[in-house]
Amino acid sequence: MTIANAIALSFFTALVGALIMNIYLMRTASGKAARAEIARQYGMNTMREVFGKPPIQFPEIIQIISPTFCEIYYQAKVTEEEGFTQICGLGYGKALEFLIKDYAIYLNSSDVDRIKKSSLSECISKYIPDQAIRDSSDLARWLRNDETHYLRKYESHDASDLRGLIDIAVLLIQQAQLKLDVENQIQKRREAMERDRKGKQ
Repeated sequence: MTIANAIALSFFTALVGALIMNIYLMRTASGKAARAEIARQYGMNTMREVFGKPPIQFPEIIQIISPTFCEIYYQAKVTEEEGFTQICGLGYGKALEFLIKDYAIYLNSSDVDRIKKSSLSECISKYIPDQAIRDSSDLARWLRNDETHYLRKYESHDASDLRGLIDIAVLLIQQAQLKLDVENQIQKRREAMERDRKGKQ
């Protein structure tokens, strides 16, 4: 056997082995348990990379505001990708509640207990100041309710639409916080420049 043939055989053997392992991890009960343990030990995004899927990247501010949202959203997304479209909406609905309530707490740290006990509707209307975030979150709330009931009010919309509205809310929250950071920086510079001016008078 030539060196080239040996290399080709080695490559083919590794490829077949990887394929068998992939099938084992994806399809068998023990494989799914192994997959869950790998994800627990090495992280969810690592498991996505193992199976050739891009990791889910959340904006840094969203990870700070609600790490639990990031975890629940990821699990709902994996459920949807696995074809469990009848139950992934429940996960997205839970993710939405954590995102909005954690954001409300982030903005209103003195009202933590009230926010935790409030309904999602009340939380959106009372504690979220940005109109665009309120609008996208409220529409997501409507679809979230549909995912838990026997009869749907919005039959032409499904869990993927709920996910899309959550994605919009995430983007709007990120932009709102970036805007707030910029405004704070401008205010600090204004105050520093005013001090300089008064010092020269």
